Order: sequence, then C-alpha cells, then structure tokens
Amino acid sequence: MSDTDIQAVSKAAAEASKFGTKALDTTNKILSFIAKVFNEPAKETSGMLGDSMKFYRWKRQIRIVDKVNKILENRGITKTIPIPPKFAVPILQNASLEDEDSLQDIWIRLISNSMDPEFGGELRFAFIEMIKSLSTLDAKILDLFYKTLKKDPQIDWEQITNYSLTKEQICKAMSLDFKAYYVSIHNLFRVQCLAPAVFKGRVKMGNESLTIYKRELKQSH
Repeated sequence: MSDTDIQAVSKAAAEASKFGTKALDTTNKILSFIAKVFNEPAKETSGMLGDSMKFYRWKRQIRIVDKVNKILENRGITKTIPIPPKFAVPILQNASLEDEDSLQDIWIRLISNSMDPEFGGELRFAFIEMIKSLSTLDAKILDLFYKTLKKDPQIDWEQITNYSLTKEQICKAMSLDFKAYYVSIHNLFRVQCLAPAVFKGRVKMGNESLTIYKRELKQSH
C-alpha cells in the first residue's frame, strides 16, 4: 500500500470516528430530552416509543430539543413537568416527522407549554388533531396572528379570548390572492383554529388556538 493510500485510509477512519462520536452525542441528547418529557430514566424511554417512533430524522429531532429547551430557558423554567405518554408519544412522533419549520414550530410550542408548570392550560387530543390537519400556509396565517398579537400593546392577557384580522390584512401581509386565502381559511375554520368574526370580512383566532400561543405571547409583553 502506497503512502497516499495509507493517508487516505487514515483520513477516512478519522472522519468515520468523528461521525460515530457525533451520532452518539446526538442519540444521548435526544434520549435525555425524551427522559425529561416522560419523567423516566433514559434506558426506559429508549424502548418506550418502540416501532412507532424511529429516530432517523436527526436534524429535525435536534431542532425540537434545542428550540423547546430555549423556550423554557427564556421563560425561566428550570423544573419541567412530564407529559403523559398518551399525549407525548403522538406529539413527539408528529413533531419529529414534520419537514416544515412553520408547522414544526407549532408542535414545539405545544411541547413547551405542556412541560411548563406555570402554563396552566389543559392538554387535549384536539390540539394534536388540529395541528396534524394544518398545511404550511395555514401555519403561516396562524403565525401572522401571533406576530400581530405580539406587537399589540393594548392586549389584556387576563381577559382576551379571541383576536381578529380582516381578509385584506391577511392577504396583504402574506401576498396572497383571494383563492389561496379562502382555501386556507376554510380549513382553519374546519379544524376550529379560526372562526368568522362578528364583523363581516374579519376572521378571529379563538381561545383554543390562543392557548398554544398565549404563554409565549404574554411573556413578550
């Protein structure tokens, strides 16, 4: 074997070693997070999800872990509460399989709220089904409500139960034509994320949807 071949093999071995270490670190990071979610030892939770949740989407899973930890850190939460397995398994499964950041961010908010002992909201299966039914555009419209609410200095967070925007506000902010708007809005009505407002031409985010965003929004004011 020539010196060049030896160098090539050595380099390949070094890269493989780095990849193996990185993969192990990633696995440990995810299992540690799962253990915190379930409030069980890592060796117990590693088999808990079984065949229903394969950890093959490393980047997406690490994004969940990092963003949830960051949200909880920003809230000053040092001691989290576990999520009941009947909720945790489908939430983590769907969140880890989600390719779109805007949709995964909604799952991340739900996970963060569910682990936050100060959140106070009730976790429901309806939230899981609601998020599963959203398209990327649906998520971006909800995010528009979130960003608009975040900028509003007059919100009373103890009293607010809904918040409305006009069709024109939504279409202009997102450069949407009316056809795309109506397709998305009707789906958001169907899954009860939004509803027609009292005033014609406006749509509102109701209390169910606000629950997912409320803790984060309240903190930002």
